[in-house]
Amino acid sequence: SIWRPLVDFVEDIPLAVCDTRTVKPSDLVSSVHVSCDYVRRNYLVKYSSDFQFYYLSRMMKEEICAFMVFDSSGAGENRIRTPPHSAFWHREKWRSYKHARESIEVRMLVLSAL
Repeated sequence: SIWRPLVDFVEDIPLAVCDTRTVKPSDLVSSVHVSCDYVRRNYLVKYSSDFQFYYLSRMMKEEICAFMVFDSSGAGENRIRTPPHSAFWHREKWRSYKHARESIEVRMLVLSAL
């Protein structure tokens, strides 16, 4: 998954990505999303004070955030492979932000013989 801002720079409501090493399988709750066209399994995340989130401060339009959302190899079955991610408001800025995140997400399928 690749995220890129559509504004010159992001001052508030940035994309935050959780370090998967801080997430346990028991922190996830399976959910099913049903639409007219498809059914998709997804996970919701229960809060844990162990989570460590990271974000790019004042992310620029020329920058991207990339992370893997699926790995078919099955390696490391007891670890989380997709990082929980979300947006958040800066506590000190939420009343007066000027450049909130507007972004686009692109998902790609990469096939490899490895």
